[in-house]
Amino acid sequence: MSEVLLSLQLIELDKMSLHEEHEPSRLERVSQSMREDGFLRHPILATEMRDGRYLVLDGAHRIGALRLLGYCKVPVQVARQDDFSIEAWHHLVPADAGVQQLFEDPSLHWTAGSGAAAQRQGWLEIVDEHGNVRALDCGVRHDFLEAWHKVVSAYNARGAVKRVPARTCLLPDSGMLLIRFKPLSYAELERVMEAGRVLPAGVTRFQINGRLLNLKIPLHLLHRDSDVSEWERLRHVWRRSLRLYTEQVYLCEI
Repeated sequence: MSEVLLSLQLIELDKMSLHEEHEPSRLERVSQSMREDGFLRHPILATEMRDGRYLVLDGAHRIGALRLLGYCKVPVQVARQDDFSIEAWHHLVPADAGVQQLFEDPSLHWTAGSGAAAQRQGWLEIVDEHGNVRALDCGVRHDFLEAWHKVVSAYNARGAVKRVPARTCLLPDSGMLLIRFKPLSYAELERVMEAGRVLPAGVTRFQINGRLLNLKIPLHLLHRDSDVSEWERLRHVWRRSLRLYTEQVYLCEI
């Protein structure tokens, strides 16, 4: 079980690349919590790309908080590409959260449907409480990434977004809309990164077995001139303290 700690590394913050934007209010909350705690509870999850940079799979706001707080290093659990799968977060937003105006935007092309159409998977779909679907048409000439940013920014500005895993919500509650995104492959995601672009906040969701959690890594170890021997000592402490739980659990994330 302790072999998983071999994937835990201290990496220069400048080598970390984010694939999505951040949510300003969430970044402020994470920064404040980190400042008060004095430690980073969970290591960042990342995978090494072809150019030697590390693509952040989970932890964009923690990376942003570390930058704001002036740290130079980041604890990373490095995953191989065959260690994880990529899914999509879906977004639940109030029906009046600026979405309706998107249907009148001439730069966005929508098709409408209901019933069976609610089960298809386009680049992006908006579903109302009755199962009516508006699907974003991103053909060869249409930039899906630009369209995604336009849609997400319309309701993110209102600050009323709830992320839900794909397939856990088929219809939204009354007065709500469900925004469904197409999951990207790793190759598609890497092409976005190589083009110097990013996805909207909270769209991609990475599933990995064997996450390292609750290490409570002291922030003073993340300075440029930090004591490497203390990092190694903590690795021995974590090795003795790891517990692997295989049963299903229900976690209340209030």
